[in-house]
Amino acid sequence: TVDQAGTGGSGCTFQLITPNSAFTAAGGLGAFVVVPNDQRCGWRVDRTSTGEDWSTEASPIRGVGTAAIRFDVRSSTAAPQPPLPRQAEVRVTDSAGAAVGAHAYAQQ
Repeated sequence: TVDQAGTGGSGCTFQLITPNSAFTAAGGLGAFVVVPNDQRCGWRVDRTSTGEDWSTEASPIRGVGTAAIRFDVRSSTAAPQPPLPRQAEVRVTDSAGAAVGAHAYAQQ
């Protein structure tokens, strides 16, 4: 995806289906869907640093069009880990680097 300099963004809008999730101490698989207004719209996802020690990097990291984003939350019994409760986000940006949404997740 190419953006002309000075346009102020990609012009794409996005919807995140299942904007948040919660996990027990056992952990599990997390997922949400990125849905752009145009299937040619590009996006990128990044996990916040608060989730580094207890969740995996979201996959895929970048794409175009509608896609399911997946990540794992580790069991809280696997050491070393930060104490419960804990929370983090997977942030979504458009092809111009503008924030377009976030999937919040927590483990209790």
